[in-house]
Amino acid sequence: MVDTDIELYKIRVAFDRVKSDILHLYEKVRRLEEQNNQLKKELAKYEVTSSKTTQTSNNEEKLYIGHKNTKKIHASDCPYAKNIASENRIIFSNLNDALKKHYVTCSCLGQ
Repeated sequence: MVDTDIELYKIRVAFDRVKSDILHLYEKVRRLEEQNNQLKKELAKYEVTSSKTTQTSNNEEKLYIGHKNTKKIHASDCPYAKNIASENRIIFSNLNDALKKHYVTCSCLGQ
């Protein structure tokens, strides 16, 4: 009977550990969902801003996206620009500003 009690105790301890891990994971998922929602809101602001200001001609403003580490400048619709992490992204309202700061143009700009 003593062996059975020990085994039951071990099972309870293991169950409590698993239960604690599950609760911890639920909390982590909840925090990640909150962060995801905040990032979606930030992205939505950026998309609204860029769609209002990005035009290819007719004297309207076009945005340029630079990578702070590689010093490469991209058109806002360039696939490479979309992959730049937010902490490495810098936005220019005109190409000359980027070139003055020694940024090199991406092939998407045709220069």
